[in-house]
Amino acid sequence: MCEHGRVEPLAEQLARQLEISRAKRTDEENRLVELAIRDLRASGAAERALGVGQPAPDFTLPNQLGQPVSEAGVRALGPYVLSFYRGGW
Repeated sequence: MCEHGRVEPLAEQLARQLEISRAKRTDEENRLVELAIRDLRASGAAERALGVGQPAPDFTLPNQLGQPVSEAGVRALGPYVLSFYRGGW
């Protein structure tokens, strides 16, 4: 939320967070981030990614306790959100 109780649109929140992140990094770190973004875009990964509402392929991943959890097992419980944590930020 912003001043006067207005809910800030997600695009504005993301743009603000991007500027905060850039300001915290050195010029060299920002250069490396931009190179990584360029490489990721060039890889075509975005075009191969699943879209909202598309079914995920069946997979098994470890949960936060290291125990295997299958997509089929989670799907049987109802709608879900899958979130990946990159590791050390």
